[in-house]
Amino acid sequence: MEAGVAAQARTAVVPPVQTSFETAAVSNRTVVVVTVSGLPAVDKPCRAKGRAYLRQADGDYVMSTQEVAQLVALQDRPRFDSHPVPGSSAADLDKSLVGDYLDEARASSRRLAEASDERVLRLKGVTVDGQLTVAGLYGLGSYPQQFAPSLSVTAAAAPADRSVRMSDLAHLDGPVTDLLDQSVEWVARNTRNAVAYDSDGHAHDEPEIPLGAVRELVANALVH
Repeated sequence: MEAGVAAQARTAVVPPVQTSFETAAVSNRTVVVVTVSGLPAVDKPCRAKGRAYLRQADGDYVMSTQEVAQLVALQDRPRFDSHPVPGSSAADLDKSLVGDYLDEARASSRRLAEASDERVLRLKGVTVDGQLTVAGLYGLGSYPQQFAPSLSVTAAAAPADRSVRMSDLAHLDGPVTDLLDQSVEWVARNTRNAVAYDSDGHAHDEPEIPLGAVRELVANALVH
């Protein structure tokens, strides 16, 4: 019975819910007690076969569009990027990136125009309590992988020759701007160019995949 309930909790509803079990003896019978942990607000509502239900009295009722919208409005989105990185400090920032960032921040806000560098970085979420945030480290750090090795990119090409497992294996590091540039360069290196002609007869290289689109795709992946 426990296995059946656990299977339903994992596969019958989206997102899956966590369950725990205990047994109790009642009138010479063994009773299985199931505790279902509530979902965090960010994951509600839970759906079965695409529908969310509301429990009222002894009945289960499909939630209305308005009731689902109310749950979504109450969601507390996690902000992992604002968490401090232990052991980090402003000394771990890339001075060139920080300089450009401070100039842009001051140019776009009258409130920040006269603020000190330290205050701008704190108010913009780059630092917190003297440490870098995950976002600050990722965006402006000189080498984010010192503290967070997972903030990197691994790329490999799958060649047409099946006897070769992969080619051009690359491990890319640095702040997110470097990761973006290096990733686009890697894609350009591993895709073909065709020769196309302009209306005036001049030839130019036409990439197999538009690099502007590649940059947009990679940037979205790196940010998310």
